[in-house]
Amino acid sequence: MKFVQLLGKNLFADIIALDFDSRVVFSLSAAIVVLSAIAAAVFGIKSFVILIVVPLIYFILKYENFLIYMLLGTSQFIGFYLSSLYTVYVYFIVLMIMFLWIAKKIILNEKTVAYSKFLVAFFMVFFAFGVLSSLQEGLKINEIAVIIRFSIFIPFVFILYDMINPRHSFNFILAASIPILWTCVLVLFRFLTAGGLFGLLELYRIKIAGIFTNGNTLGGIIILLLPFWLAESFGRRNKLTRYISIILSIMMTATLILINSRAALVGFGAVAVIFAIRMKKVKYLIAIAGTAIIILLTAPAISTVISVGLRLERADSGRIEVWKNTIDILKDNYILGIGLGNFRQEYNVYFKTAWERSFMSGVLFHAHNQLLSKTAELGVIGFMLTIILYYYPIRKGREILSKLSIGENKEIVFGILCGIIAMYVRSLFEARGILEAGAIYPDILFWMFFILLLKSAKLENNTLPIAS
Repeated sequence: MKFVQLLGKNLFADIIALDFDSRVVFSLSAAIVVLSAIAAAVFGIKSFVILIVVPLIYFILKYENFLIYMLLGTSQFIGFYLSSLYTVYVYFIVLMIMFLWIAKKIILNEKTVAYSKFLVAFFMVFFAFGVLSSLQEGLKINEIAVIIRFSIFIPFVFILYDMINPRHSFNFILAASIPILWTCVLVLFRFLTAGGLFGLLELYRIKIAGIFTNGNTLGGIIILLLPFWLAESFGRRNKLTRYISIILSIMMTATLILINSRAALVGFGAVAVIFAIRMKKVKYLIAIAGTAIIILLTAPAISTVISVGLRLERADSGRIEVWKNTIDILKDNYILGIGLGNFRQEYNVYFKTAWERSFMSGVLFHAHNQLLSKTAELGVIGFMLTIILYYYPIRKGREILSKLSIGENKEIVFGILCGIIAMYVRSLFEARGILEAGAIYPDILFWMFFILLLKSAKLENNTLPIAS
C-alpha cells in the first residue's frame, strides 16, 4: 500500500509540476488523433468523440478549478439542448470533482482540510433532523431520493469550501454567468422581434426564460450574480474587466426586467436600496420611484398595460392561499414536520377550493417561502435553521467589510453579500435556489457565494487577495 501511495504521490507531483506547453499538447493531440482514426476504422465514426479527451485532460490537470468552472458554465446548456443527459452530466462532474479531491488528499497525504464550523454544525443538524422527520411514517420513494441527493450535495459543499479560494471569485462568478449571458441574448432577441405592443405584452406575461425552464429560477440566479457585476463596475481598476462587468450588468438588468419574475424584482429592489444608501444616492432612488408612481397614477393606459403585464389580475398567483394552507400543515406537524421532499404529497389534503386544486395540484413542490417550506419539512428545527442561515452570513459580511479598506476587494465582498441578501428577500416568495431538495443547480450557486463570504471573513489582514 505504501509503495502504491508513494508511486501515486510521485506521479501526481510530476503531473502538477508538468509545464503544459504547446509541445506537450501537440504530442498528446497527435497520439489521440491517431488512436481515434484507428478506432473509427474499427468501430465507426462515432469513435472520434474521444478527441475531446485531449483538451479535457489538459485543462483538468493544468487548472485546479476547471471542473467547477465547467459545471457552472455548461450544465444549463446540456439541460436545454440535451435534456435527457442533464442529470447524468451534472452528477458525473460533481462526483469527478469529489473523486479527484479525495485522490489528491490520499496520494499527496494532505492532512489539512479547510472547513467551517458553522457549515459542519448546520448541515449535521439539518441532515439528522431531515432523516428523523422522514422516518416518522416510513421512508417513501421521494424521501429516499431527496436523502440521496443531500448525501451528495452536502459533502460537495464541504469539498468546495476546501477548494475555493476567494481570490478566484471573479473566475467562479464569470463561469456561472456564461449561461446567463446566452439567455440574456435569447431573451432580448425574442423581445426585439416580438412585433407590436401585444406581442411584447404576451412575451412579458408568459415569462420567457431562454435556456432555463422557469423565469422565476432564472430571476433568482440573476439577482445573485448581478450585484457582484454592479460592484465590479464601480470598483474595478482594470479597464477590460470593468467593461465586461458593465456589459454584464446592463444585459442582466434588462433581462431581469423582461422576464417578469416579481419575486426576483423585489429581491433586486432591496439591493438597489442598499447600493443607493452606500453610494449616498438615496435622493435619486426616491426621485425615480416617485416619478414612476406619479406616472402610474396619472396615466391609466400605462397603468393598465403594466397591470396586465405583471398579471395583477391574478393578484398573488395563489401564494396567499398556499401560505395559509402551509400554516395549517405546521399546526399539525410543528414538532418534526412532514419530512424532506414531502411537501407536494402532504399538501394535497389541504386544498380548500376546487380552483386551488385545479391551479396548483401536482406542481406545488414548496410553499413559495423558504421559511415556511423548511418549517413544514423539519418542524421547529427547520424554522430555527432558516433564521440562523439568514442571520449568519449578513453578520460575517458586515464583519469583513469593516476590516477591509476602500478598494476593489471591498467592492467584491460587498457585491457577494448583496447577492446573498437579494436571495434572502426573494426567498420570501420563492423557495428554490437556497436549499430546496438537494438539487445541485441552482442551489450550489448560492452556497458558492456563501463559501466565498465565509472564507473571506477568515482572512485576518486588511488586504484581501480576491482579484483574479
